Amino acid sequence: MILIQQFTKLPVFRQLSHKELKKVKKENENELIVGDRKFIKQNSFKNFLKFRTKVLISVSFVLFFVSYSMLNLNFVTNSWLKNNGFFTLFFCGLYVWLFWFYLKNLYQKRTKPKLINYLMFSGVIYISFSSLFQYDLIQGFLSAGREGSINQLILYNYFYIFLFNMAFYFITDIFDIDLAKFKAKKLNYYTSTDNLLLVVENEN
Repeated sequence: MILIQQFTKLPVFRQLSHKELKKVKKENENELIVGDRKFIKQNSFKNFLKFRTKVLISVSFVLFFVSYSMLNLNFVTNSWLKNNGFFTLFFCGLYVWLFWFYLKNLYQKRTKPKLINYLMFSGVIYISFSSLFQYDLIQGFLSAGREGSINQLILYNYFYIFLFNMAFYFITDIFDIDLAKFKAKKLNYYTSTDNLLLVVENEN
């Protein structure tokens, strides 16, 4: 499979048409010719990120509004202490830092740090344990569930953490698949003056 992206357009790859594929020639291990364009193999981290630019932009766009909602809710309702707002801010910030740490290691070492695996679902684990203490278990049990409840603002904070946790898992999972193909030499990047070419070896 061969995908192409023009630098001057929205960062979305498209697959080469059947007509374009007929014009692809491999000059040598480091050069591809597509029509009258010559592409040079350049397996750089920059090109690695460019292939997933659309994913990064989409997730960042969603998390920007989630962050705004989270900060606005906790400031307006003064929920930083009484409704676990500080914990929410901590875990959201943690996942931002973990993603930066993840990318830094991909760039420098082409590896996934073990710390990422250890903290991957720390937000979900926190929600599980914290909800046990927030929920009035004894009262809920004695009243057959009619009186036990969780503060709604705390539920919102749990939801923010859950969204950041799932977004982090989603992005790293996609990057891990790309990295595995990259290491197995099943994925290569070729560049010309204004285009980026992605070549993925068929896995059938």
